[in-house]
Amino acid sequence: MKSPFQAMIHLLVALCLGTGTALAGSTGPVAPRGAAQATPPQKSAATPTPSTPPRLAEAYYQFLLGRYEESEGEIDAAIKAYQQAALLDPGSAEIQAELASVYARQNRARDSVAAAEAALKLDPENVEAHRTLGLVYAALAHPGGESARETTPGKYTTQAISHLEAAMQRPDVAAEPSLQLALARLYMDTSAFDKAIPLLTRVLEEDPDIEEAVPTLAEAYERVGKQDEAARVLDQAGRRDPKFYASLGEFYERQRRWPEAAAAYGKALKQFPANAELKVRLAFALLNEPDTGEAARARDLLGDALKSSPGDGRTLYLMTQAQRLLKDFDGAEATARRLMNVQPGSLWGATALAEVLADRHEYQKVVDALEPLVTKGAKDKPGEESAARDLKPALVQLGFAYQEIGNFDRAVATFERVRQLSPNEVTSEIYVIQANLAARRFQTTIDLARAARARYPDDQRIPRLEADALRQSGRVDQAVSLLEAARRAHEEDPTSRLALAELLTTARRYADAGRVLNDALARFPDEVSILFQLGALAEREKRYAEAERVFRQVIERDPRHALALNYLGYMLADRGERLDEAVGLIKRAVELDPYNASYLDSLGWAYFKQDRLDSAEANLRRAAAGLPRNSVVQDHYGDLLFKLGRYADAAAVWQRALDGDGEEIERAAVERKLRTARDKAGTR
Repeated sequence: MKSPFQAMIHLLVALCLGTGTALAGSTGPVAPRGAAQATPPQKSAATPTPSTPPRLAEAYYQFLLGRYEESEGEIDAAIKAYQQAALLDPGSAEIQAELASVYARQNRARDSVAAAEAALKLDPENVEAHRTLGLVYAALAHPGGESARETTPGKYTTQAISHLEAAMQRPDVAAEPSLQLALARLYMDTSAFDKAIPLLTRVLEEDPDIEEAVPTLAEAYERVGKQDEAARVLDQAGRRDPKFYASLGEFYERQRRWPEAAAAYGKALKQFPANAELKVRLAFALLNEPDTGEAARARDLLGDALKSSPGDGRTLYLMTQAQRLLKDFDGAEATARRLMNVQPGSLWGATALAEVLADRHEYQKVVDALEPLVTKGAKDKPGEESAARDLKPALVQLGFAYQEIGNFDRAVATFERVRQLSPNEVTSEIYVIQANLAARRFQTTIDLARAARARYPDDQRIPRLEADALRQSGRVDQAVSLLEAARRAHEEDPTSRLALAELLTTARRYADAGRVLNDALARFPDEVSILFQLGALAEREKRYAEAERVFRQVIERDPRHALALNYLGYMLADRGERLDEAVGLIKRAVELDPYNASYLDSLGWAYFKQDRLDSAEANLRRAAAGLPRNSVVQDHYGDLLFKLGRYADAAAVWQRALDGDGEEIERAAVERKLRTARDKAGTR
C-alpha cells in the first residue's frame, strides 16, 4: 500500500502525463535549493534522452521519490531512485548534484565526487555541485577531523577552497554558517588569515552563538600576531558563555602571560567549581609566577583535584612544585614518592624526588636516585623521541648533581647528552658551558661560549660565562671589554650593568664597579638588586657603615630579601659585632631558604663567634656537606673542628678548602692552619 506522499507523487505524475503539458518546455526536474535549470538533454547512442513530457515527468517522479526515501532513512532506495532519474533525464545537472549530496552524506566520497563532477560538466556553475565538492574535499583534507589535517596544504585543500568559493558566489549559500566555517578553516590551513578573519568575524556578527567560530577566529588573530584581538574575541565569548574563559586561559598560557592565564582560569572555575582540569590549569598558572605568593592556593587547588583523580601523574608532579615553593620539603618528598608508586616506569617521579633532594643540597642522593633510571631509560628506548623528552629533565638534574659533588667529567658528559637531545636550544648550550667553567676548563669554556654567541647573539648569559672564564684565566681586560659590549647592546636591561659591575668587583676594580652601579641606579631607581650590589661593593671596600646602611635599605624595601639578610648578618658576625642581631638576621634568611648551604654557613659562623659550638657545629657541618668545593665554607668548618679538638678532622676539611674553588681565602693562612692541625693530630 502506497503512503499518502507516494500517492501524491503518483497523482502529480498522472496529471503531468494526462495533460502532456505540465512539463512541456522543461529542461529537467526542478531541483531543490533554488538551483538553476539545466540545458536540454542531447541524444546519445549509449543513453537515449527522449524529450517527451512523459519521460521528464517520470524523471521528476523518481527525483521526488528519492527525496522521500532518503527522508525515511531508506538510503539505498533513494540512491536507486536518483540514479533512475538521471537515466531518464541525463542532461539534468541538478539530479547529478543531488545524487552527489546523498553520496556525501553517506561518506561515499569517491561516488560523491564522480556525481558532482558529472553535474559540473553539464552546468559549470551548478551551486549544489560546487557546494558538495567543497565539503567533500574539505573532509578529505581533514580525514580525522581538525586534529588530523594534511601535514601541508595539498590538492584537497586547494580544491575545497576553489569549489566553496564558487558555491558562495550566490548570496543565500554564502550566508550558510557551516560553509563559512568550512571555508575559514581551509583559509587557516593555507595561512590565508586575511581571508579567514573577515569571514569568521561576519559569522560571529550574524550569530554570536556559533561556538566553533570563536576559537578559530582567536587562532587567526594569534597567528598574525594580533594577540590583543585574539584575547578580546575569547573574552567577549566568555562573557556570553563562561566555558570560553578556559580557552582564554589556554591562550594566555601559550603566551606565557601567567597572571592573565590565572585570572581567566579563575573566572572559568567560578562557573564550573567542580572541574578538576580547571583546578590543575589554574594551579599551573599560579606556580609559574612564584613571586606572587600563590603557592598555597595552588597547593589547595591541586589537593582538591587529587580527590577526584588521586593517581593523576601531572597533578602529583605539580603538587611537588607547590610544596617545594612553600618549603614543605617533607611533603614534597612524600608526594614525589607517591608519584613514583603511581607511575613506576616513568622518570617524572624520580625527577620530582631529585628536585626535592637538590633543594636540600643532597646531591649524592640525587645521583643515586637518577643514575640507574637514566641509564635504563636510554637502553630501553634508544633514539625514541618520546623517551628522549622523558629523559631530558632527569639528565639536567643529574648533570647539576654531578657538578655539585665535583664529578665534572660526568657533569660535562651528561649535559652533552642534553644538548644532543635539544641541539637547537640555547639553554642546552649553556649547561655545557657552565659545566666546563665549573671544571675550570677555561679555554674550552671560552671556545664554546664564542661559538654559542655566534648562534645566539641576543642571549646575555653566554657572554657572562665567557667573561667569567676570561677573568679566572687572567684575561680581565678582555672580560671587561666583552661585558661592556653586552651592556651597550642592552642599554635598557639592568642585568647587563649588574653583570659588568659584578665582574669589576670580583677583579677588585672597585671604582669602576661603583661608577657602573651608580649609573645603573640612576637609570633604574626601583631595582633592589642594584642597591644590594652597591652594599656588597661597600663591604668589599671595607666601608662597613655604608654597606650596613644600604643593606638595611634593601631589607626595608623587601623584608624577604634573603640575600641582604644573610649578607648583613654575616658581615656583622665576621667582625664580631652585635652577634645576637647577626644571628637574628641570618635566621630570617634561613627561614626563607632552609637548605641554603651559604646561609647555614653564615649562621654556623655567627654561632661560632658567640662560642655556641654545638649550634655552630650542626650548621657548619651541613653547610660543608652542601658546598664541598666552596673553600670559605670548608675553612669555617675547619676552624670549628680545630677548636673542638678534632685535629685530624680539621686537617681533612682544610685540605678540602685548599682543593676547592680557592675563592675568597688566604691560601697561605689555610696552609699554616693545616700544618698545625696535622702536628697536633700527629698525622704528618
